[in-house]
Amino acid sequence: MIQRIQTLWLLLAGIAALGTLKLPFYTGLFTDQRFGPLNSLSHFLLLTLAIGIALICFVSIFLFRNRKLQIKLGVVAVLLCVAHLIFIYTQTTQFSEGGLHLLSVVYFAIPVFLLLAIRGIYRDEQLVKDMNRLR
Repeated sequence: MIQRIQTLWLLLAGIAALGTLKLPFYTGLFTDQRFGPLNSLSHFLLLTLAIGIALICFVSIFLFRNRKLQIKLGVVAVLLCVAHLIFIYTQTTQFSEGGLHLLSVVYFAIPVFLLLAIRGIYRDEQLVKDMNRLR
């Protein structure tokens, strides 16, 4: 299972999703005049989305025999990731001034990792279908 490239993409996506718990997306001055970062620990929904994405990634690694389910879970993780990005972007309205943090790239890398994993899983599925056809 570790020799498959999609396993590495899923592992990277899971680690990046857990990394969003501490890595800031936006840093600035809140409207109530306190300074601080915005990360996945800032709001309960962001926390549950980040942990949900990470769990789906780590569970999908061990479902290597059921590629169809793995693809479905990957699509669900991508949708959760997009919802996470939309919600965290809407939370930036709580700031009176500030800017995107350099480490916000990690937030945008998660869906890319997931899409690369889905592509690898799909290629494995096609390879198995072609091998069965040759029999």
